[in-house]
Parts: sequence; structure tokens; C-alpha cells
Amino acid sequence: MKKKELTKRLCATGLAVALAFSSTGLIALADEKDEEQVLELEDEEEKKEEEKEEQEEQEEKEEQEPELEAEEEENGESEASVNFKEKDTELYVGSDWAGANADAVTSKDKVDFHVKNFGWANSEWAIQYIIKDLGFHNNTTYTLEFDITSTVDKDFFLKLDDGNGFIAEKVSLDAGKKMHYMKSVSCGEFSEKPYLFFALGQMSGEEVSRSGEITLENLVITEGEKEPVDIGDDEKKKGKEHDFTKDNSEFDAKDSGKTKAGYELIWADEFDGNYGDASVDKATGLNLDNWAYQLGDGSTDCGNYGWGNNELQCYTNRPENVGVNEDLNDDGEGEGVLRITAKRENGYTYKTESAKNYTSARLRTTKPTEALFNTTYGYVEARIALPATAGAWPAFWMLPQSTTVYGNWPVSGEIDIMETCGAFTDKDNDVACGTLHWGTPTHVYKGSGYVNLDSDYTYFHTYAIDWQPGEITWYYDGKPINTLNNWESAIPGASDSLAFDAPFDMPFYMLLNLAVDSGQFGGSVNKARFDEDINMYVDYVRVFQKEDGYPDTVTRKASDNAAENWKDYAGINQIADLTEENLETCEGGGMSDSSADKDKWYLSYQQDATDAKLDKLTKDDTAWAKVAIASPGSQDYSVQLIGHYDAKAGYVYKVSFDAYADGGMVGKTVNCDSKEWKGWSTYGVTQAKLTKEKTHYSYTFAQTEDFDNCRIEFNFGAQASGNVYIANPKVEIVDPAALGTSEKARTPLSDGNMIYNGTFDQGDNRTGYWAALSNTKLNVRRYTTEALGSDDMMVVDVASKTNYEGITDGKKYYERRAEISSTGKNGATIYQPDMKLSADKYTVEFDMYSQADSAVKVGAYTLTEKGNELKLGRQLGSATAFYKKADGVRHYTLAFETREAVENAVVAFTFAKGTKVQLDNVYMNGANQKSNADEHPLKTDSSYRGDNGGGVEIPLENQDGAVTMSGITSGGSWYSPQLASGDFELVAGQKYVLSFDYNLSGNHNNTFQYIIQENGGSWHVFADGPETVSFDNSKSEDGFNHYEKEFVADASISSVHLNFGFGNSGANGDAAFAFKNAKIDLVKQTAVVGEVDNETVSDSVFYEKTNESPAKPVNSGSASTIGNTSASNNTTVIEETKTPTAGNVDNSVDVSKTVNASASKKTKKTVVKSEEQSEGSEVYADESKEAEEVVDDSDEVVTIQSNEEETTIQQEETPKGAEQTIEGNNGFNVFAVVGIMAAFAVFTACSFVVRNHLKKRQ
Repeated sequence: MKKKELTKRLCATGLAVALAFSSTGLIALADEKDEEQVLELEDEEEKKEEEKEEQEEQEEKEEQEPELEAEEEENGESEASVNFKEKDTELYVGSDWAGANADAVTSKDKVDFHVKNFGWANSEWAIQYIIKDLGFHNNTTYTLEFDITSTVDKDFFLKLDDGNGFIAEKVSLDAGKKMHYMKSVSCGEFSEKPYLFFALGQMSGEEVSRSGEITLENLVITEGEKEPVDIGDDEKKKGKEHDFTKDNSEFDAKDSGKTKAGYELIWADEFDGNYGDASVDKATGLNLDNWAYQLGDGSTDCGNYGWGNNELQCYTNRPENVGVNEDLNDDGEGEGVLRITAKRENGYTYKTESAKNYTSARLRTTKPTEALFNTTYGYVEARIALPATAGAWPAFWMLPQSTTVYGNWPVSGEIDIMETCGAFTDKDNDVACGTLHWGTPTHVYKGSGYVNLDSDYTYFHTYAIDWQPGEITWYYDGKPINTLNNWESAIPGASDSLAFDAPFDMPFYMLLNLAVDSGQFGGSVNKARFDEDINMYVDYVRVFQKEDGYPDTVTRKASDNAAENWKDYAGINQIADLTEENLETCEGGGMSDSSADKDKWYLSYQQDATDAKLDKLTKDDTAWAKVAIASPGSQDYSVQLIGHYDAKAGYVYKVSFDAYADGGMVGKTVNCDSKEWKGWSTYGVTQAKLTKEKTHYSYTFAQTEDFDNCRIEFNFGAQASGNVYIANPKVEIVDPAALGTSEKARTPLSDGNMIYNGTFDQGDNRTGYWAALSNTKLNVRRYTTEALGSDDMMVVDVASKTNYEGITDGKKYYERRAEISSTGKNGATIYQPDMKLSADKYTVEFDMYSQADSAVKVGAYTLTEKGNELKLGRQLGSATAFYKKADGVRHYTLAFETREAVENAVVAFTFAKGTKVQLDNVYMNGANQKSNADEHPLKTDSSYRGDNGGGVEIPLENQDGAVTMSGITSGGSWYSPQLASGDFELVAGQKYVLSFDYNLSGNHNNTFQYIIQENGGSWHVFADGPETVSFDNSKSEDGFNHYEKEFVADASISSVHLNFGFGNSGANGDAAFAFKNAKIDLVKQTAVVGEVDNETVSDSVFYEKTNESPAKPVNSGSASTIGNTSASNNTTVIEETKTPTAGNVDNSVDVSKTVNASASKKTKKTVVKSEEQSEGSEVYADESKEAEEVVDDSDEVVTIQSNEEETTIQQEETPKGAEQTIEGNNGFNVFAVVGIMAAFAVFTACSFVVRNHLKKRQ
């Protein structure tokens, strides 16, 4: 019997005896009081009993612990369970810079994270849970394991030790599924922060501003190594793949053969091992003359972690991942195929990259420094068998050999011949797709969508494209599945899209790879969990080209089956008009396109721009939609105005609208897209730079498919706060001949250039915006085989060495110069109309080349219309210069002045008679022209923020204009720690100069780094950063060194920051960095007066005395201080027709008053006798003359020999900028002027006498 029950019985017996011998009153009293005492006694005894039992249990546990510890020590393990409440932990939330919002509820063995916003900055470090005091020991192996659950599909980054990252990897969670994580890792010496980090913020590729709940529990850290936990057969099950032991002939697509009618086989790899003398990888059997490996997770190769797609694998060159011509069915013979294997690993590491749980292979036909094989156009085919396992992402695709010509992806293009997933929710494993990617410069893509094959894709199928100028057709198993012939890319800041069919008009190389999908490509159903090897097999890759070759140019046109009844729809707006009654804000911000009302316009917004508003406004009897943007969000689609229409295949559509802006949206560039909303393929897109004034915009595109409720979307996000106004939106079916046209307002480009397509790579035949006189031939070739300048852009086209082109070294130059020649007696002339000129001093810069001596005249004219002919009217100003063939590619800067404003002027380039020239890089702006770019984008008073490279803020000191970061300890990356400015905007094509004063103190290696980079998005880098800067204390002034660098922005981005990094500074904790006067200034593109190349060149160098020539001025102008810089009222004819002579005006132009004229200057005179003029008259040369004699005051002679082959021009040397007086055949001499004035005076006097005489008679 237990003591507790015995005590109860004794108490009860005593109470009974007392009751028996007591009076009635005493019994009643005992009944009231003693009952309470008995109960208290019982409770006290029970409590003592419980305490004793707990003590006995604790003693028993303590007796067992030594035995357990001895057992664990014998097994080499020492386990410690983390008590979250007792540990030193921190929850960091980057609400200011990333928009994150989260809190945590902590218990003993569990932490619940309530996340209202994971952020929008593409940074997992926006939310960090940090456990600091885990008691790690140096040079020890640890096993880390925990359970974690998320209510949404979510990736997070796990890092052990801030400085070394002994564990540093992305972990993927499926919504509603508990994940047990376990990993063993050998740790060296821990850094000063041996912390465990859970980085939970929004990662690249995830939707912005999501919310969710995450639970972390059962965190156990054990010394020693443990076997990984089995995640279960269903989770890691391997799917079907090709079986070489079976007869698959019934299901395999046949080998299409090595011959193709009308085509020539120019390259092939049969993967049969028969490579002769080729360089072969002995480990894998891969022909290294054909293929090269790409290695790692993208961080080292291209600075793009996860290869830009959050892929899970590390690529290797190991035989575990690559093999050629192996025996795959144990018959003793090789199968003649390439094997690419994705393999599960226990933390595979390449160089300094983070450990990966999968490896695979990625092969391409190029090296970083050498093109192994590439081609421009051709029939490209491979025969491939694919794995049907969740996580597989196989691809056969092409990328451009060079990104120098058109720029980085996506502008430079991508051709996906085949890609697919290992698993689908609503499809069988018998589908694949082909896609084309390009940019405008935002990413645009269009593809076939998933297409069914005749059998499962684990069997062999052929995947091919027939790539021709302006058209790409995909063939699966020899059957066409999709054709694309309408795309356009644009270089940021350019006047228009690149000439069609750019960017697909230059060499592309091929790639084969088997990526491991994190779910970003194929969704959660294709998220990798497999544990066994999965394999992709390639039978061959072959490339054919047409025997007759391909044309040099092609123009965009509607398809051959374009609807002929477009006139039935002409003038009908296919989309709803904007009215005060049909503007609506989407409930909750999201747009449901399938149920959208086509009679309405909708404001749609993302969670990072919830305060956007849509208002109605009537202005000048026009209904406007006013989109008010308070928070711009992180993506262009964060704020959208959306309308819908039913798109009809086979028609050419024109989209047009009016727009203006105020507030921070002025000067911003926004997109207007025509887009389907199921796969988000884009049909057409334009960019509109918003101004304060109402501006009209339009673009055209060919509609290739029917699609109901197709979107027209205006994307206003990720720009600034302010208001955008939209009116008169129209979607019209138009004449197919209008394809590619627009009504863009002719305003200076973002770099201030008034010349459109000055680089001759835009518009049809690359001559967009340029026109030529009837006597002029203008041609721009896709490429040349000869470099004219040392910096000409060159790409090796390997196929051209053996194909129809027969280029021995395969070198193609893509400088795209305009080749200009004359077919008549006058010099060749090209021009740009529609120029809005004010009275200003203009500078024109360009590059010119000729194989003979020549000359150039740049002039501004009015434009007149006579009948159906456009003619050059009055000359507003001009400048001339000579060219010597020994100059090679010469850069010119010419200057002239105009004295009046003209709305529709022409700027023309005329070249010496009988010469062929090349022209490129034309730039023109006015001295008083307002810049479109901020002249001081980064100002000295800009704000700065310091952090440890992972989002944890480091306080800064700001004193006496200097910003200081102290206590710097260099981390594991160049930007750990870092110090970044606030955002500013850079404009493509503009030249800037960065400057700052800086100081380094404490222990360091006297270096730091900086980068000018897009803050978020694609993290675009300007000026090839990060740049390393050294500090030299011996050269310091006031303790500071000065740094300065010029750079040209290659993209227009509004969210750019300057970032200093100290990860490679060798700092150990007491280093400090201080800087001041940091700024970025715009370098204006105007020429300095006195440095121009103006020279006096007679008009007879350019024109014969025919109706083609410009009419002579009646009165010559006075001397110009900068060469031949005239503003005469000449009339010049565009077509070969006669035009009247202009009236008498003063042509003098004083471009600069700062140039001192030489007292001993020489005055050139052109003296030519003509049969049609009296003795002594000075006129243009007679057609019969073969030479002209030009005489100046020093008796020096300039002789111009004219013939069709070559023109030799000799001229006196005139110092640049020297004052020159122009007389001669451009007007009368001084005596003639005096005679006319005297005659006019006599005439006036006579008229006065006659009038007085008549008055007297009246």
C-alpha cells in the first residue's frame, strides 16, 4: 500500500473516534472545521508524494545519462536539441528596402513565422531568422536536421557561418508538405559570426509581395555524420526512359538521313566515337573539337546563379554525367549516342560555389574564346530520347555567338528548338515545345506551345528548325509544327527596332543540356525529388544549309495567307473607347482575363502597388484615363491599364493611343503590349517615352492566331510615382503593307541625337529614316568580310568557311556602314526629312570612309512639295570638309548655324562627284537643345545604406560631407560588406563621368571595389563592374584620393545604384572606408568650338552645272569664323528637275565669337570661265571641263580630277577652326554689290522726283 492511501485511512479512523465520544455540539463543530483540516492535510500529503516521485524519476534519469553519453561517444555522436526560447536569435525584416513584413512566435522547439509580405526585391535576405549561439567548434563535422513547413510553395536559403558558408544552399518547400532536412558537413575554422541563417525573403523567380506561414521545428545539431533520411519512394521515384535492351523500332522516329534535297550537310556529330584525329576527352569520349563543357551553377560561368532559372544542378565534365558511344544494353558494342545524366549528390561543390544536391551536363559548340561551330541560317536537327521523371528539364537550343553586336539577352535572341518537362499535371509524356525569345528591350517570346508527338518522348524523336532569313519553322519528326516570321528587337535608347530579321541574322551556336528543375519551368509537379540517375540520349546532331545560299536582306511582311478582306474592317476600332463610364479597378488588384468585359478598361495592380488609383478626366472634350501611381512596385506589370479585344489570325493590326504624364512619370519609358494571357506570348509591343505634352504613339504587328479577349496592356510599374494619362486607344485592322510602320513623334533620342538610325541597323534594309536622291544608291550590307577600323565588330561564322559563302577565316564584320554612291553626274546625296530645327548652332558628328579622295557637305534645308515631287528648298545652313583616302575611317565634327525655326526640315549629306563613300555613327544636336537625361543623376547629397552583404544593416557615420563605414570585416563575396547609394536613372547611349574622393584606414590591403548596377530586376551592370580601386596614402590630399571614370550607359534604367564592396579588401574588423563628393555627371555631346573639322569646299566639287545642281545664291555671305558655315537661301532639288533661284539674302553666319581669325589668313577664290557667261563672271564649272582651277591669293592651286573610278582632291592646308572667307562662284564680288547698291539709290531718287512731279500736276 502506498503511503498516501495509508495516511488517508488513519485520518478517517481518528475522526470516527472523536465523533463517538463528543457531544452533539462538538460533533457539529468538528463536522465543519475538521473536514477542512482533513482536506488540507490530504492535499499537502499528495503534493509531497508527487514531488518525491519526480525526484526519483530525475535520479533514475541521471543514473541512465552516463550510460547514454557513453553509448553516443562510442558511436562518435554528441546530440544537442535547440531550445529556440533560450537561444540568442534575431528576426531581421527588410521592410524599407525590400517591402518585407513578418513576425515570429517562438516556443521551446518551434518557431512560427507569420509573413504578410515576403518582399519584392528579389532577395531572400529580406527576411532572416538568425540563430547565433550554437557553440560550434572549429574543424568539426556536424549534422544539421530540422522539420520545416510552408503554406505556400517557397524557396529559402540556408547558410551556416556568415564568413565561410559551410552550408550555403537553396531549399525548396511544397505548400502544405512538411520537409525533413538533414545534411552533414565538415567545418573548418568558423568566422566571427558562426551563425545559422534561414533567409526566407522573396527569391528570384518567385512572385513578389506574397504572404504565407512557415513553421520551423525540431532543430537538432549533432557532431559527426549521419546517413540521410529516406524521403520515401513516391517522392523520389524515377520515371520511364529509353530502354536499349528492347526493340523500340515501332515507336522510335526514324533517322532522317544525312542528305536533304536542296541542302548541303555542313556539320554533324554522330556520337559514334569515330572522330579520327579530333581532340577527344578520354574520360567521357566527347569530341572537344565539336563541343565544350559549361561548369558550375552559373555563378562562376556567367554570374547568374541557377543559370537564371533557379536550376538545382551543378554542371560537370565527369563521366558520371557525360558519356559517348557506351554499351548501354550489354551486347559489347557502343550504342552510338551521347548520354547526359542528372545525378543526385550529397552536396557537390564546384570551385567556391555553394554545394548542390544534383549534377548534370551542359554542352555547347563554342568556347568562351573560340567558336567551335556556329551557323547563320540552316536546317538544324537532332534525334533525342528524353527522361520522364519529375525534375527533368531537357533542351536542344541555340544562342548568339556574340552579344557585342546587339547586346545582352534577350535583345540578342534565343532559339529553343526543343524543351519539355519530365512531369505534367494535365499532359502525358509525349509533348515538347519550341520557342523564340527576343527583346524590345524587354523580354518577348513566342512559341508553338506543347505539341503532341506520335509516341512517348522517351523514344527517339527528331527535333529540328529550318532557319531562313525572316522565318523559322519547327519540325518534329519531319512534320512542321510552327512557323514564326514576325519579331523585332531594339537596342535601348535607339530610334527604332533593329532591321528585320535581327537579331536572328548572325551566327548562333548549339546547346544540349539536362537541367534539374526547381519547379520554376514546369511548376511544382516537375519539382525535382528524384534519387536515381535520369538520362537523356542524343543519337546525332546535324546542320544543313541551302545549296543556293540565303539573301543578304529581308523585309518584314504579312504572311502569304494574310486576309485580303482587311478593307471590310478598316477604320473600325476593335477595342472599347475610353469613356467616363467604362473605367474600373479590378477587385483585389488581380485581372481575370477570361471573364473580362471587352467594353471596359481595367486598372490591375500587384501587392507592391496597392495604392494605385484609376480616375476619369475630361480634357479638351476628350475622355482620359488617369492612372495615379503612389507606389510603383518592382515589376513593369505592378501597375497596368488593360483593355481586351478578339484577335483574328491573318490580319495586320495597328495599335495607337495618346499619352502624357506628370510628376515622377515624366520622362519615363513605359510599354504598351498586345498579349495573350494563357501563355503570355506577346504579339506586338512598343515603348513610349512619356512627356508633359500630349503625344501620339502607334505600332503595327501581324496577328498569327485567333485569341479571344486578347490584352492591350499599358505597363506603368517599376518606374516612379506620378500620374499617367491615356486617351484615344485604338486597335484597328489595316493594310498588310503598313506592317512595321509607326507614327512616332520625331523628338531627339535619349542621348540627344536628332538623327534617327545613325548606326544604319534599323528599319527595312537597315536604312530606316534615310532617303536618297534619285541619282544616289544607298546600301547597307548585313556584314562585310573586311575590317575598315580596328574596332569593327567581328564574329567568326564557322559555317561560312565551308558553305556557299566560302569565307576562308569565317570572319564577318557587323559594323553596318551605309555604302553610298552616285549614278549621275552630281555627287551622291542621302538625307533625313521631318527634322524639327530651331535657330541654333548645330554640331554633326559621323565616321566616313572612302577608297579615294573625296569631300562631304552637311546641310539643313527646308522641304517643299511641287506636284508629286518633294524638293529641297532653302538652305538653312551647311558645313563642308575634305577627305583623304589615307585617313581610313575618319571621325568628323562639323558645325553650322541656322537662323530660323523650321518644323519640317531636311538634313542632307552630299559627297564629292564620282566617289563612293561609307558613312556610320551619325550624331547631331544643337547647342541650345535641352538634354533628355538628368545632367546629375547621382548627386553629392544622395543617401547611402550599409549592410553586411546579406541585408543586415550596418550603421554609417555622416560628418562634414563624408560618409564613413567603420568596423569592416571582409566576407565571402566581393560585396560583403557593402555600401550602396539610393536609386538614380541612367539613359542609354549617354556618356557619364563618375567621380568621388575616398579614404581607407585600419588594416586592409589598400583596395576596395565598386559597381554601377541596376538595383533589382536583372541586376544589369554598367561599365563592366565590379571595378577595383587602390588607395595610396602618399598621394592623398586631406587624407583622400580622387577617383574618376567615364562610361557610356548601354541601357536606360531608372533604378540604378552605386555600390561599394569590401569583400576582397582583406579587412579584419578595424578597417574604415570614407568617401565624399560622390557624383555622376552627364558628359554633354556637343563639340567644342574651335575643334571642328570645317573646311571650305567649292560646290563644284559636289555638283555639275545641270538641273541636278543646287541653284546659285544671288548674294554671297560674309566671312564665317568657322570655315564654310553658311546659312544661305539656296534652293536644292531632290529630283532631277529645275528649280528657281532664291532671292537675295545675307548668308553670313558667325558660329563662334571665341575663335580668333588669323591676320595672315588666305582667301580662296574659285575662278571658272563659262561659255554661257561674260568675261569675268564666276560660276559653276561647265560640264565639258575635265578640270577646274581654283586660285587663291598665294597662287596655290587646287585641282579636282573627276572620273567615275576615282576623284583626287588637293587642297591647301587650313588650320582647324581658322577664320575663312568664302568668295568666288557662290556670289558676286564686292564691286558688283557696290554697283547694285548705287543703282538702287539712283532708282530710289528718281522715283522720289517722279512722285513729286505727279503730285504737282494733280
